Amino acid sequence: MKGKRLADVLDEKFNSTEMSIYNKFCILHKRMTETNPDIDDIELRWVEHRIELMEENDYKPTKNDLMTANFYWNKWENK
Repeated sequence: MKGKRLADVLDEKFNSTEMSIYNKFCILHKRMTETNPDIDDIELRWVEHRIELMEENDYKPTKNDLMTANFYWNKWENK
């Protein structure tokens, strides 16, 4: 079967570090939606927006984005 493997397709879009960051943003989003049903939550919207940017625009999170995500990660970890 000729074609691309999933790993090859993902490597074209994200390198391994970016994919790891993307996965962690997705995990954070899942954690937030499971514990906070309010879809208008500002923090939840922020995470959703960053995920959309990474998916659509090959956005690379800034240091400030990572610090904010880390703050949310710690906040939502215990909920």
